Amino acid sequence: MEAQIIKWIQSFSHPILDDVFQVVTMLGEELFIIAAMALIYWVFNKEMGKYLCYSLCVTLCVNGIIKSLVKAPRPIGEEGIRSLRVETADGYSFPSGHTQSSSTFFFSIAFWIKKWWLFLIAAVLSLLVALSRLYLGVHWPRDVIAGLLLGIVLSALSYFLYRKVKNRLLLFGVTLIPLLTGLFLPDLGHYVRSLGLYLGFALGVLFEERYVNFSVKGTALRKGLRFLLGALCLGVLKFTLDLLGDSIPVQLIKYTCISFFGLGIWPLIFTKLHL
Repeated sequence: MEAQIIKWIQSFSHPILDDVFQVVTMLGEELFIIAAMALIYWVFNKEMGKYLCYSLCVTLCVNGIIKSLVKAPRPIGEEGIRSLRVETADGYSFPSGHTQSSSTFFFSIAFWIKKWWLFLIAAVLSLLVALSRLYLGVHWPRDVIAGLLLGIVLSALSYFLYRKVKNRLLLFGVTLIPLLTGLFLPDLGHYVRSLGLYLGFALGVLFEERYVNFSVKGTALRKGLRFLLGALCLGVLKFTLDLLGDSIPVQLIKYTCISFFGLGIWPLIFTKLHL
């Protein structure tokens, strides 16, 4: 039944749609989400940026845990199903990481700003990402449905906890406890990267709030330079850390560093450079 749904969607395939859905699916990918969160945190609204990072780190850890538990295969290679952009489809299938990440990101923005039209935009964009995963033949319908629902629920839960628990150390510690259950799974996969992002996020925020307290204010030129410098430094850092290999311990250290530097060290550099 699910294979027939994918085949029906792909019956409308066209080279233009191929390109369109490959662009749409990028809304749920690491590069777009990290760039968007960095832009918000470094340039526009630091507190909102912290909340978005918190929400995304939680959803990524949950996604990794569920994938490792379920270990569902993807439709890639199934007879009659063509798969595009398969380089973004490593690991298990359920739930869809792209759909869950994008719905968490967009609905988290809507919860923070509290405008009805933003919830509508969040729903449309999340559904488009979900549809793109089916059109590209890299997920089953159940994967994207679960990813969509989890994204909405976890963004709402993250917003409630972030607003309710004012003590940062308590919030990050209480959240971390259930997320650590993933360490007992036999297949750590993407989970360890997500855990690293969460650990780096928590340490980075605590460091920034205690020792830096940078401001997003400034001229358009200063803000632009701040974002470009931060993005360049993060890119160089990731490239350098990639040279260390891809073992589980290295991945944990790598993503912890990337997150910590992005939230704590780069703001310190911005402050020292008067950006």
